[in-house]
Amino acid sequence: MSTAINPARKVWGSIKKATAHAWNKLPLPAKVASSVLPLDQFSKTAATHYLPIGKETCLIEDALCFKHVLNEKGTWGIDFRPDSLKDIISSNSFETNLLTIYLGIITLLYYKAKTKLEKFFLSLASAGIIGNLIDRFVNSGVIDFIKIGPWPPGNLADGFGVVGLIGFTLSYILRNPDHKA
Repeated sequence: MSTAINPARKVWGSIKKATAHAWNKLPLPAKVASSVLPLDQFSKTAATHYLPIGKETCLIEDALCFKHVLNEKGTWGIDFRPDSLKDIISSNSFETNLLTIYLGIITLLYYKAKTKLEKFFLSLASAGIIGNLIDRFVNSGVIDFIKIGPWPPGNLADGFGVVGLIGFTLSYILRNPDHKA
């Protein structure tokens, strides 16, 4: 019996070693995205299956509620298209283009970032944008379901984006206290 366990342990040990080696070679944005995107997509799938559209369920009244909505417009459900574009491009397409531009700007900032902390926060913001882009391509809108206080419903990707951008901004300011905006 012990002879069967030893080969299995050897195989498992070599799998762990190869996985750790591959993980260590990944760039930081890939590590962050592969960690948080599955959480985001799983939570949206769970919301789709277990929360009826439009019905609000509160854990803490007026503070933390769940409300499943399909946001086909822009951030917070606001249509940001200029009037001149409303007949030419859909709100979902416009928001997809904006998110792609934001992702490009964050990528440029990533390569100019000086610390690992700044790069981590930018990677987190990028993962949030990618999570919402996935929704826009797959569902023609973003699945939102977490409602905090007076804010419109959002999702984990929104949270990753907000925390990432605030974290980057704070770490940049703390690293450059004399920098004038």
